[in-house]
Amino acid sequence: MYIKDIPHFAPIFNNLEGYYRRNIDGKNMLITHYTSLDQNLIIVGVVPYDELIKEATYIRGSIIFIIIVSIIVAFFLAYIISYNISMPVKKLTALMQEVECGNLDVVINIKRKDEIGMLGKSFNSMTSKLKNLIEEVYKNHLKRKEAELRALEAQIN
Repeated sequence: MYIKDIPHFAPIFNNLEGYYRRNIDGKNMLITHYTSLDQNLIIVGVVPYDELIKEATYIRGSIIFIIIVSIIVAFFLAYIISYNISMPVKKLTALMQEVECGNLDVVINIKRKDEIGMLGKSFNSMTSKLKNLIEEVYKNHLKRKEAELRALEAQIN
């Protein structure tokens, strides 16, 4: 039996070189061929298609796994970064609400050198100055009351 007589190999004789897929005995096969004109030879290779794509399937699975792990790590890192940024802001907001309610003895301990740290320092400075101003106003009010009391005593006398 010659190769010309096998129907699966008929396309070989149409081109000098190439490849195509055929189902041979229930298996998907890749058939490659090259015609050497100077030696009057046709070189034919028949390989199961599944064998060829086995590595590609493994690589595709590995890439998908790496992508999924990378996405999970990226979400985890994003969560940590956003937590580290938002938590001091939430603390500062809570302490501002306490000051709003009248508690001037609050202090925020943020040891950061960024904008949030600057906000914390400014907040501590503001509450300290506010507390000092309220004490000064209270002392001035007391002094004014004492002066009014002395003036009334002087008028009585």
